[in-house]
Amino acid sequence: MTAHAVSDDTHSIVYVNTSVTNRPPVDFMVKGFHPSDTEADFFLPKNTEHEFRKIMNNAPVLPVNVNFHGMDGKMIGHYKHDRLDNNGGG
Repeated sequence: MTAHAVSDDTHSIVYVNTSVTNRPPVDFMVKGFHPSDTEADFFLPKNTEHEFRKIMNNAPVLPVNVNFHGMDGKMIGHYKHDRLDNNGGG
């Protein structure tokens, strides 16, 4: 940010140059398998639950409990280890 001012005894003119950059949110991918072979936990950025479910629907079915949480840590859905497919999720 830069600022300039010009003034006399009774008036001032102030010029302020600011710039704002909106950065896209950081996407993250969890690669590979999790340390536990019975449970996988994912923390999803806001408004990505439907995208996650769509990806899960096409993912291979593994005998693992899959839990997904909001960024506040609250569980927002799960897939049980004994499921027959990845359609849905509780």
